[in-house]
Amino acid sequence: MSSIARDILFDEYVNKRMTDLEIAEKYGLTRTAISKMRKRVGIKSKDFTGQRGEALAIDELMAHGFKVENMNKKSMTYPFDLLINDSIRVEVKSATLIDGYHRFILTESSENGNIESENRIKLSNGRTKKRFDKTCDFILLVGIDPETQNKFFLIPSYKLPESIQTIAIPSTLNSKYAEYKDRWDFLMP
Repeated sequence: MSSIARDILFDEYVNKRMTDLEIAEKYGLTRTAISKMRKRVGIKSKDFTGQRGEALAIDELMAHGFKVENMNKKSMTYPFDLLINDSIRVEVKSATLIDGYHRFILTESSENGNIESENRIKLSNGRTKKRFDKTCDFILLVGIDPETQNKFFLIPSYKLPESIQTIAIPSTLNSKYAEYKDRWDFLMP
């Protein structure tokens, strides 16, 4: 298949909020091909999964009565994403549901140009990873699911091994991370 009908592309990208990469993988195409198709048929780019996840996280935290400051509005180089109640540092990682799993990527590609430092390690595969134990108090995983309800997992950063690169949580929640679902109480004084 070298092309996707506009109505199908619109449904996948806008209604189901799939990324270009997710659509590409579903139809056996490249991400670039999907991006060009969207532009050709007039479907505008949307925010990235990470930005969507951060917006959902902010909304959810505020709904639970927390004061939330988006540190990315100050600087995209801040070592964490959100500051809760003026003191709790939170890193947000987002993933859409694909094949029954939310797969949260905790590393960055070597092409990003990140270098090893006190707050970042270089892995044997060339990827880099933040030292979450040094840069934040919690990791908030935002499982974006356009079909049902979004899922939130609040994990203390010290609970994640330094070597972990990906967290995959099935939609069934049969995971060791299920105990962290909706744990807003961790943020209470």
